[in-house]
Amino acid sequence: MANRNRLFHWQVFTILLMLFGYSGYYLCRSNFSLALPLIVDELVSRGISPTVTRIRIGTIESLGIAAYAIGKFPAGVLSDYLGGRRNFLAGMSGSVLCILLFAVGGGLPVFTLAWISNRLVQSLGWAGMVKVSSRWFSYHSYGPVMAIISLSFLFGDAASRTFLAWLIGRGLGWRGALTTLAVIVWLTSVASFLYCRHLRRKVRADGAPEGHLQRST
Repeated sequence: MANRNRLFHWQVFTILLMLFGYSGYYLCRSNFSLALPLIVDELVSRGISPTVTRIRIGTIESLGIAAYAIGKFPAGVLSDYLGGRRNFLAGMSGSVLCILLFAVGGGLPVFTLAWISNRLVQSLGWAGMVKVSSRWFSYHSYGPVMAIISLSFLFGDAASRTFLAWLIGRGLGWRGALTTLAVIVWLTSVASFLYCRHLRRKVRADGAPEGHLQRST
């Protein structure tokens, strides 16, 4: 019974970690569309034609989506090779760096590089999260677990848009708002890393009950 209770405790916290962690990904994803009008205004103020600006921004968004889709394939392989935990945390850390580069960028070339790179590294997140979840739960419960974790799409997108709008409304500007979101995601990744490390130590100390846990997460 004690083993079952420990396992349930670890599983609940793992679900919460994945849920809030992947919601954090959206703080570095949904921000672009909300900040877009301010970015366009800034570029137009520098003398770039409004039409050209919108076309190039649209191209950046399209290339970002393509990079995200392409990245799903190597992300799946990397999750098997590196482990889901490393994939998940690497995606968060890489996304933070890309958003910071985007925020300090001075023109379309930097914006393009930063956003494509951001979507590419973010492709690591979902594959890593699925890998971690598969290690902690029996296949009998994959459906309910993934249904709960998939709510991160809704929570993260809503939180990102609401919080970014609030920051911009307080006069922070799109660069300051994006930087603030990146810092929050970085703190989330640090907390996730510390929790994962603590959990691994607990598993090693107590043993993996019921044989549900695999060797690595």
